[in-house]
This record gives sequence, structure tokens and C-alpha cells, in this order.
Amino acid sequence: MRLGQRLLAHIRGRAADPAAIDGAVTDLATDPDDPDALAALRLQIRRALAADPSLVHEIAALLPAAGHAQSGGARSVAVSGSVSGIVSTGDGAMNIQRQ
Repeated sequence: MRLGQRLLAHIRGRAADPAAIDGAVTDLATDPDDPDALAALRLQIRRALAADPSLVHEIAALLPAAGHAQSGGARSVAVSGSVSGIVSTGDGAMNIQRQ
């Protein structure tokens, strides 16, 4: 199971009204580009976390530890994790992707 699914299942399992979370998830799945559907799901998750403060700590424990990134020097770039695109710095930088 993916991290997002595990987090949602954990929150849903402890929510006072799991049906409200289910409905918000269904609405967002039906129209993933609907900002109102996303806001409704966020609201349901926030309500579940506010109602059970210990759940916040449990959810935090499920998340991977954040990596530490450090950079030095002018226009340097710090990345924690991985980069799947181009990273460039400097005046007039031009990126060309060839296939």
C-alpha cells in the first residue's frame, strides 16, 4: 500500500465520521482538478486530526524522515532526495533537452 493510502486509512480508521472522509475522497477522485473537492478533503482530515491529538503523532511516525540538504556558495542548489528535472543556475542559463 502506498504512503498516502496508509495515511488516509489510518486517519479514516480513527475519525469520528469516516463516511465524511469517504465522501470527500470519492468527490476528489471523481474530479481531481476540483479545488473545492480538494479543500473538502483537507477539511475532513483537519477535523479528524483536531479531534484526536494523539493521531497527529501517529501520522508523523508513519512519514519518512526528512533528509538534510546543505548548499554553499552563490547560486548553489540544495536538494534533499532526488531531482527528476533540470536544475540550473546563473544569468542567461539555457537548458536544452535532447532525445
